[in-house]
Amino acid sequence: MPAVVAFSVYAALAVLFDLILQLTWFSALLVLDAKRSQNARLDCVPCVKVKNPPMREKLNEETNIVRKIFERVYAPFVMHNIVRIFVIVIFALVFFASLNLTPTLPQGLQQQVAIPSDSYLQDYYDQEAALAKVGPPVYFVIPAGFNYSDRLHQNQICSLGRGPKSCSPDSLINSIAAAAIEPEYSYLAGSPSSWLDTFISWIRATDSCCLIDSNNNPCYPTSSTCFACLDPQDFDEFGRPPPEAFLKLLPIFLYQTNCTSNCPLCGTAFRSDVLLNKQPDGSYTINATRFMGYHTTLATQEDFINAFKSARQLTSHVNENFKIGTFPYSLFYIFFEQYLEIKEISYLCLGLAIAAVFIVTLILLGNLSVSLIIIGTVLMIEIDIIAIMKLWDVYLNAVSVVNLVMGIGISVEFCVHIANAFMASEGTRLERATNALVVMGSAVFKGITLTKFCGVIVLAFASSEIFKVYYFRMFFAIVVCAAAHGLLFLPVVLSFIGPRPRSEGRFFSFY
Repeated sequence: MPAVVAFSVYAALAVLFDLILQLTWFSALLVLDAKRSQNARLDCVPCVKVKNPPMREKLNEETNIVRKIFERVYAPFVMHNIVRIFVIVIFALVFFASLNLTPTLPQGLQQQVAIPSDSYLQDYYDQEAALAKVGPPVYFVIPAGFNYSDRLHQNQICSLGRGPKSCSPDSLINSIAAAAIEPEYSYLAGSPSSWLDTFISWIRATDSCCLIDSNNNPCYPTSSTCFACLDPQDFDEFGRPPPEAFLKLLPIFLYQTNCTSNCPLCGTAFRSDVLLNKQPDGSYTINATRFMGYHTTLATQEDFINAFKSARQLTSHVNENFKIGTFPYSLFYIFFEQYLEIKEISYLCLGLAIAAVFIVTLILLGNLSVSLIIIGTVLMIEIDIIAIMKLWDVYLNAVSVVNLVMGIGISVEFCVHIANAFMASEGTRLERATNALVVMGSAVFKGITLTKFCGVIVLAFASSEIFKVYYFRMFFAIVVCAAAHGLLFLPVVLSFIGPRPRSEGRFFSFY
């Protein structure tokens, strides 16, 4: 998917430059700021030196309010035996409920979301969805290489006549007409217009339609110089014209005939449906053709996606029978083709992201079991986010897939610091989980949770609906789910099944 690829390249470069700046520019600024603090200089005006600076111990005590709350209130409460069991049960129930909602996540990108909320187009799209009674046109295209002048090939497309040697019941036009009988499944409204059927009928009407003068120009029955374009004996037993006459008369039918009361059959309406190539010798060949029909009224994203899938399935069935290479096309197909494989692409992208996170955490933390616990927690976060998307009317599309991939990276940030602090601590599992929650949990809350909340809340006031729906709602869900799992669920899990301290195990230890 190009959108995901473009985002991945951009994000990789951004992370690379961020790492370079942190190792160089940011580290240098930290050193300078530490020297400024040691010299008792003001942070905003470093050239001014304070004569009686406050004691560093007292300053640290005042700035560690969050840690004291974690140490005295939050960590003892979370690590209570009853609370730990309650946390496991609640998070498990939420996970299974979210897992049940995941397959029902709708796909698409509503047009109303892609424009500002105060745009006049909002009312237009709402009225169109409520009042429109005609669906968009759909074209069934046959590319170059098909022999239209041959009767057997004509039978694979046309709908004239019945019988073993006439138009096939499974021909393209007949298949479309048969599918249109059940519009609730095919999303097709009636039979398509067929230039081939009209052309053959026009040729057959030698007394009123297929008339030419001495200069091979079309004429009408009122003229005394008109005569039939073909003699009756020129037609075969099935009423089809000879191949040489087919390509000779087709340009006349398309470009030189007009509908009249005597002959309602004319090619004016089909001029854009047949692409002719004129050869140096003056003859014509058919490059490509199309047959136009209409979809039923399409009001929702699900309707558009199902209509596209139904048309693709129909042409696939025709191609299996006749190998004519036909394919459907409508103006909206280019926007909905992604949904043919959006789920598979989502699974692939999320799976690759999960695998990369697992490898990195395994190398950095040096323990297989804690890496598996982190990956399991991240998977739970992703499932919960998808469930929130379902409940909050966020559809699955290229934008949300990118955000879900980003959600894995953000979720890991909430979890890996707690896990690393747990591995570095000594004592029982419960003591180490409590210490990790106090030491690193408070830092994660201040440095990651609150800062991300501040950045996300701003998106709620955006004028564009796409920022509100696909960025505020999704990132808000990511931050809430990641914070809840990283600061509540993960420490509890580690207190039950966490691995031994790093000092007691091997670099790659299974326990």
